[in-house]
Formats: sequence, C-alpha cells, structure tokens
Amino acid sequence: MAENQTPGRALSPDEAWRANIDEIDSALHKLPTRPYAAYIQAAHGAGKSTSLLLYAMSAIIKANPNARIVYVIDSGFEMPIIINYLERHAMEDYGGACVGDFDPEMVLTICTYEQYIDNSVRRQWVPDEHCPIVVLSDVPLRPSVHAEVFFTLLMEQVTKDSGNGMSCMFLAAQFSRRTIDLLRNVFQDDLAIVQVPDINPEVKMILMGVDDVKKQIAARQRDQPESSVVILSVPRPSEFAMGKQHELNPTKDSPQDIVDGNYDAIATTCAAPSFPMPNVGVVVSSGTHELKLWDTRSSQIVTMTKLISMTDFDRQKSWLIKAGNTDQTEFYCLSSESHIKKSRALDDPWSPAFNEDIMWTMLTLCSLNSKVFDMKIRTIPDCFAVHEVMRRLVVMKCIQDSGSGYYPVTSKGRFALELRSKYAHHDLDIHTAMLLARTRNKNLPTNVRRVMIRLAFIIMCGVGSAYSCLRENVPTHRILEGIQQHCEGVGLDQAGKGPVWIILGLYLKAMETGEAVREEPYMFCGTEFSLRLDFVRDVHAHVHEFEALVNIDRIDTAEEVHMTMLSASEVVKVEEQLVLCYASRVMCIATKTDAVYDAASNQPLEYDDDELLDIGKLTRNPVNRDLGAIFAIYLDLVQVSKVPSGRRVLNAKNLIYIPQHVFQIFGQTHGTEWPKAIATSYPLH
Repeated sequence: MAENQTPGRALSPDEAWRANIDEIDSALHKLPTRPYAAYIQAAHGAGKSTSLLLYAMSAIIKANPNARIVYVIDSGFEMPIIINYLERHAMEDYGGACVGDFDPEMVLTICTYEQYIDNSVRRQWVPDEHCPIVVLSDVPLRPSVHAEVFFTLLMEQVTKDSGNGMSCMFLAAQFSRRTIDLLRNVFQDDLAIVQVPDINPEVKMILMGVDDVKKQIAARQRDQPESSVVILSVPRPSEFAMGKQHELNPTKDSPQDIVDGNYDAIATTCAAPSFPMPNVGVVVSSGTHELKLWDTRSSQIVTMTKLISMTDFDRQKSWLIKAGNTDQTEFYCLSSESHIKKSRALDDPWSPAFNEDIMWTMLTLCSLNSKVFDMKIRTIPDCFAVHEVMRRLVVMKCIQDSGSGYYPVTSKGRFALELRSKYAHHDLDIHTAMLLARTRNKNLPTNVRRVMIRLAFIIMCGVGSAYSCLRENVPTHRILEGIQQHCEGVGLDQAGKGPVWIILGLYLKAMETGEAVREEPYMFCGTEFSLRLDFVRDVHAHVHEFEALVNIDRIDTAEEVHMTMLSASEVVKVEEQLVLCYASRVMCIATKTDAVYDAASNQPLEYDDDELLDIGKLTRNPVNRDLGAIFAIYLDLVQVSKVPSGRRVLNAKNLIYIPQHVFQIFGQTHGTEWPKAIATSYPLH
C-alpha cells in the first residue's frame, strides 16, 4: 500500500490525486535524480496547489536532500494565499522560502512566470549535478505572454543544462496537448503523464433568463444570507444591481481584499483566479465571453463575442466546488440548449498570448537573444500569423531582421517592453507603447512630445470609457459643434479629427478651469455629452510621472494649454508619429464610391454613425474628393452581427483622421511607400 493511503477510506475531492499515488511517487522519485518531466492532470479543487504540492515537495527533498524546488505560478495575485498555506503547513521544514528572486542557499523559491523570466535573463537559475533544480508549475487554461515565454525558456534551459539535472513537474486542470507535445519532444521517454480521475460532485447547470435569475438570487439572499455571495461572470454585471458589488481585478486586488470585502456580489471573468472565495452560493454565467482574437480574414486583432467552452464552464463550476456543499449551491447560465450543445463541440484553442497579445509574445521571445524560429515553443495555433506579426514588428522598428535568424530588439522595442510591465494594470497595446517610446526622441520639439504623451495615455486609459454621449437622433456635426465649445488648446484646433483629439481638448479645458482637481464625477458639455473627471485625473497622473521618466520638465496645470500648443507643421509631426506606430491599423474610405476597407488587408470594414468624427464632411471636402480617399487610424475593431441577416461585419471604432499627405513619412522612413509596406502577407490579397 502506498504511503498516506488508508484501506477502504473514500477520498475527498481535494485529495483525488491520491488515487494515482503510485504513478506520482514514481515520477517524484525520478525528478530530483535525473532530467525528467511529469504532467499531472487533475480536476479543479483536486488539491494540486495544496495537498499535492506539499506531498510533492516532501517527496522530492526526500529523494535528494540537495535538490532545489522552484514553484512557478501564473501571477502575483494568488502568491499571498500560497505563501500563507505553505507557512501553515511546511515552510519551517524548508527553512522558509525565497519569493521572487532565486537564492541557491534556499530549498524553496516561489515566483511568477514574469519573475522566472527575469531571473533567467540574469542567469539566476544555474543547476548543477549536486544541486539539481526541480521546477513545479501550473499550466494555465489561458496562457498569458509570460506563461508562453516561460514554457519556451524552461525547455531551452532543460535542453542546454541536460547534464545538470534540471527537471520539471506540471500541474494542470486540463489536458494541454500543446504542452505535452513539447515535453515529449524535449524529454522523450523521460516523461510521466498522470491523469487523475475527477471525483468532484456534479454541479448542475440551470438555464434561465436574467429576470428569473434575479428573483432566485433575491430569494436566496433573503433565506440563506450565510451562503449568498454571487459570482457574476457576465458582460454587464450592473444589470443585476446587487448591494455591495465588486469587479475583480487580479492586477490591482489582493485575495485578502476579496475575503475581507464582505461583498454581496463579485463580478469576474471565466479566466478569474482559482482561490476559494468565502460564502459563495451562486454563480451566474452568460455562456459567452468577449475576446480580442487574431482574425484570419483581416490579420487584425478583433473584439468578438464567443460561446465559452465546457472547459470554461468547469472553471466556473469550480468556484462552487471549492466553496463546499454543492447541494446547497446554484449555477445559472443565461444561455440556451442549442448554445450549450455548440459549447460541447468547441475545441477552443484561444489564449491571449497568440491573440490579443501576439505582438507582445513575439517581441518578448525576440528579447531572449535566440533564433526565434529555432526555439522550443509550444505548438503555435497559427504559424502564418506569427510571420505576419514579425513583419509588423520590423516595420514598427521594434526589432531588426538580421537575416541570420536573430531579431535583435531595438532600444524603442526594449523600452516598449518596460512600459508594458510598468503599466500592467492597463491594457497597453504595442502601438501605444511605441508612441510613448518615440517621445524619447529629443529631436522632436518638447511641445510635440508633450502632446504625444497625452494622446498616448488617453488611448491607454480607454477612449470609449472616457465619455457618455446621449444622441437622440442628433446628427454628428451638431454633437461636435456642441462639444467643441468646451474644448481648449490644440484639442480645440484638431477636434474635427476624432475623439482622441476631442478628449485632449476637454482634458486641457479641465486643467485650465481647475475642474480636473475637484471631486466632481463629470464635466458636462451641453446636454448631450459628459466627460468622466476620474479619467482626466488618471491621465494627468500618468502624464506627469512619464514626463519625469523621459526628462521633460514638469508644468503646472495652468500651463497645460500654453505648453501643448502646436503650429500646423508641429501637428503634422504628431500625426507622423501616429502613422509610424499605427500604420497597419488604418481604415480607408473611397470618396466617390464610399467603399470602406482595411488598408493592410483590403478587407471590407464598416463604421458606426455615432463615431465622434464627421466622416461625411471629410469625404465631401473637395481636396479629399480629388485625392480619391480619406484615411483614419482605428483604435478598435469589433465584430458585430447585422440584424436580421446575421451577417458578420467588422466595425472600426475610435477613429483618428490622418490627412493623406502625412503618410509620405512612411516612404521617407522605411524606403517603401505606405500602404505597400504594411500590406499583409496573410491573407494574401
């Protein structure tokens, strides 16, 4: 009988792994004695990050007392929970733990994927035959950039240090074919795959509409207040209007904040952290999620609404399983039988690393100074997309093509990577990061650099979330006339070029009048339009912190308008920098046929009538009619279904009009004219 098994004792769900203890013991004995890998798949709540983790650590050190253990987790959000658990159960046995950095004198190190990468770049992980390193790691359902790069880097290290006893053990809730294929490629026969039976109690899915779910929740909160916390995995949590409601943000919150918050409802996503949340009695799932995916038709990142897979449903159900007593919990899904049937058939390969963050993933891999296409990367969902992205990174001056398989990262590219880490709490895309990186160019006038910085942070903080606009059939030109009366400075002069310039004008107005520093929620611009002043304050804080970083003198709020004024030629300089950063995300409108298409892929696009840009006025302009087209950078692409046909179209949103002559900078800078330089190689057109 294997250790820790009792004859006839039924296993609890959080000890399900003990059913395979002989296989696990065999793998654990080999891990610290020779290069070896183990992949253990067990359901959510099966004890992977608790009892199995403790057991594995003990067995590894028992097999080789000189071994060093590195436990790598997805993010710092759950770090306090793991450390607290280990402190209560095992930390003293290992003389404590090193958190973040690696100390070869310490038996145990706990770090995130990002910290592991940083330590590896600094060559902190140096195993030898006397002190082998065993890396224990979770396998996330939705790999981030850092998760994807971590796996690549780890396999590179294992291959390079194969004679020095570096091994790894992966803990996963799902069978990741991509991960296992790479492990087989690297470890060949020195690989154990253990699949633990799922003995979790069944969580029944109840299909129900929003109004009925609200009634059920209200009744539960009245009758069972001790277990009535609701987790809302829905696109519009405010629709449920519960008392004390919190939107979970893993980059800002801590688990203790959630535990101590005493919330009635917690709004989250299907990829939320997996720690147990107290008093949870209800989970509400929309059955869909909004994703930013690589669209193979346009070779662009497009926001789409997709059905979630059964793997995602299992993740959502696990919140109830970990709360215990599933007989007293309820799982509601705002979907239909036909949608659930489709969800069961989903292969669902989606992950941020090779979709919305694909450019960051490839730039980070390039920064490792290896031949990118020779590196041991888990199976890439779309190899053509990766090659297209590499072309764009070269065009944007993020990397250089050496012609020898290496893609050295430029100083701008490295600064962009630093900014992504610095602004991890925000959705900083690579185009905006490069706009900020270009502000370090001291050949540009200081006022031009200041305007670039303000535009960049307006974009980063979310143009669409900055304002509310009540149209009620008011035409665009009337809306714009009303807003412009409240703009100031360069934003007033350029307000006809789109919402980014308009928001800059209102920002400058709020700075000048002092409204930005008052504790008012909104700045009202007539009856139709209001600007969120907390948005203004966020932008203002980022601007002054960043200007200090790039050695631009701080200015008082009263000086903002004066110090950001631009001449006509200086406006062109700003627009040239926008073009160099967003060249592959440009919408073209033929002035005579009104055809709308993406400049990079030639795919048809549409735009909404509620854009804060008077496109009709621009297309009617005699100069533009003679030129044959107008161009506008789009900050977002959204896939929508037309009613009643159901036809799917791509809507370009948050447009920035760029006069056609500005694009000449591209030929001068790259030697190849725009749009030829950014025409997609995939799909061919």
